[in-house]
Amino acid sequence: MYNNWSFLSTIFRGSNIQVHGKELGNQANAFAQNAKRKISAIDEVEKAKRGRSMDGILKCGEVEYGCIEIDQNTDSTKELKDSRLKLPIVMKDMFLKIYHYAPELQHKIHIVGYNINGPSIQLLDLDSPKGYVTRIRRTLANDYPTSKKDLTVRISSLARLAALGKTIVKETETMFEEFDKGLAPALSDTFSPPCFTIKAGSKTSSSSSSSSQSNSIKNKKKQLSSTHTSQESST
Repeated sequence: MYNNWSFLSTIFRGSNIQVHGKELGNQANAFAQNAKRKISAIDEVEKAKRGRSMDGILKCGEVEYGCIEIDQNTDSTKELKDSRLKLPIVMKDMFLKIYHYAPELQHKIHIVGYNINGPSIQLLDLDSPKGYVTRIRRTLANDYPTSKKDLTVRISSLARLAALGKTIVKETETMFEEFDKGLAPALSDTFSPPCFTIKAGSKTSSSSSSSSQSNSIKNKKKQLSSTHTSQESST
């Protein structure tokens, strides 16, 4: 199956995009799943989760621009899980990872996905044109040639599909490589603990001093009242 669809990777030869295959863990999906991990004071820290395994990932350096999912046999159940659930989740995680680095490119980012189910293939294109939700557009299923009679017609449509996917990926890759992030202050909600420490005996000493102050106030009141009464008796 990998040999039959190898043109999806060989079409990127001579470019910066490389196709890493054979059940590679997706980094963007792993980043999304581990985003809520934190240092815990009571409960045990969660273990880092591995990203969903894909049959192929389109990458340039550490940035992921697309993914491929292949099933050797025609399986409608697996096709639903891969095309309608697994691929959209992974593609959205790739989109968000690029968006978090370059928010200004939100309306221009496109992520490509290939769903291969037996002899047919679909191209998925994920973007966010309005910024509220992501949308996925997909082509109709294109079949792999089965004989000499349909070789010319089918192979030409597959070549156009591969060229379309390459164009989409190259446009996003070019925009991202030319993006200048610049310098900006980081907004952090990190809490800084106080720089002083409380001694063990500070509480008792403060309580004893407060009690002595209250006793002195009472004594002063008694003295004032006694002087006031003495003055009245003399008059």
